[in-house]
Amino acid sequence: MMSVQMNSSGKSSLEKARAGFGFTLIELLVVIAIIAILAGILLPVLASAKQRALEIQCVSNKKQIQMAWYMYTQDNNDHLVLNVPGGGTTPGTGWVNGYLDWSINPVNTNVFELTSGLLGDYTAKTIGCYACPADTYLAPAQLQVGWSHRIRSVRMNKYLACMPPDPGWGAAFTNFFKMSNIRSPASMWVFVDSHPDTGANPGPGSHPYDGTFSLPPGYLNVDLTSPNPQPGAAPYKWNDMPASYHNKRNCGFSFADGHAEMHRWLDAQTCIPVSFQGNLNLQPFRVYGIYDQDLLWTFLHSYNSGVN
Repeated sequence: MMSVQMNSSGKSSLEKARAGFGFTLIELLVVIAIIAILAGILLPVLASAKQRALEIQCVSNKKQIQMAWYMYTQDNNDHLVLNVPGGGTTPGTGWVNGYLDWSINPVNTNVFELTSGLLGDYTAKTIGCYACPADTYLAPAQLQVGWSHRIRSVRMNKYLACMPPDPGWGAAFTNFFKMSNIRSPASMWVFVDSHPDTGANPGPGSHPYDGTFSLPPGYLNVDLTSPNPQPGAAPYKWNDMPASYHNKRNCGFSFADGHAEMHRWLDAQTCIPVSFQGNLNLQPFRVYGIYDQDLLWTFLHSYNSGVN
């Protein structure tokens, strides 16, 4: 049988040995500090990985809806799907239906607005392709009724099969109705994630979040025939505003050749925080008096310029 010796303090040698395995206060603080340092290193990495995953999913969604757009042209003798603001008054007359806004109108969550559009048959099994996974913005009233998201983030390039043609753009433009008319499919975007504040209630002085994204040529006082276009004396501006959901700088686009990508905005003025106010047209930051690379890039890739 093992004997246990007692020391002068009355503690056995076994108890004394066990006591030697405890942490001192300094050792505990060091461990906590190491854990804090590791957390500080890992959390940004995890956040970056999450953002990257959302970007990958967003690009995948754009490819899916772009494929639906392309399949429609194949089934309709090269004719592009009609791009009708709000889908018009009759379901099935445009690629998508409905005006989104910041109200609790059921149109904001009703997937029938998607399935009843002309692309509905092609997207029925991938209904999530209409939205960016990073677009989780909801107005306070919408949060109160328990919504998790709105059904759509994307809008279509208004130079593609827009009906009726927009008469008030301030300059001549071409509206393309056939795939074969697109000179450079790889550089002409079709769908874009639009800034959610472009969703005011329809009515005078407002700008509803419909299915079309417009950038009128009359809004840019530039010589587009020049290889290095320069701005004129008058300011130029956005009409509809693109989103910047990813890393506060990146926006999802799909192109007529079927590919999709993240485009990084260069100007901080393009990346407007969401305010749930709608109608960004009225904001002074929409007008630029200097050369704006973001606006010009979006325009040159939206009207069949053939640029790369």
